[in-house]
Amino acid sequence: MERFMEVLENQKDKISLLINEQQVEEFTAKVLQRYTELRLQKKEYMSILNEYYFNWGVAIVAIYQILQQYTGIELDQCLDFLYQFTYDITKDIFVDLSFVQMAYYLICNRVFLKQLMLNSIASFDPTHVEDILEEHERDYELEGSMMESGLIQYFRDQGVPELIPLLEKMEHLIDEYADQTFTKKQKSFTLEDFF
Repeated sequence: MERFMEVLENQKDKISLLINEQQVEEFTAKVLQRYTELRLQKKEYMSILNEYYFNWGVAIVAIYQILQQYTGIELDQCLDFLYQFTYDITKDIFVDLSFVQMAYYLICNRVFLKQLMLNSIASFDPTHVEDILEEHERDYELEGSMMESGLIQYFRDQGVPELIPLLEKMEHLIDEYADQTFTKKQKSFTLEDFF
């Protein structure tokens, strides 16, 4: 919860582009309340969602459902906001990784990068990046597409099937970030280049 509060606090300027600036504090409080309610459903969804997908899904649903309470916000605006929201937060995490760490994991472990992206909103602790790198275990569900995950069912169950197209956009987030971060030469590195 602490991470999610920090993320919302850091995104206040962007949130105020969607809703009235005077309503941002109220919005944040409502999102945190909804987030807490949704987190209580964790046991119910563990059979169809791994923890990473659940953490991200809960945060996205909480933000979206509260955004819907404010008039004048179109679906496309919400989807763009949620994508950019995740992108910006993920980008901040990637800054905490050294180039060698990032390149190594880009080459041999895209699942790890997906974990970082999914945890960036609600449960990432940038002071423990090294621990995460060492403790990482391969998650085969994350190797597949987000469109093949239990997030589709989760969104439907929460009454927000309109969020499903966001999954396709999110699937490309790492590629988009990598394209902006790495030069063509850097992207051509193989593991042997680091030894």
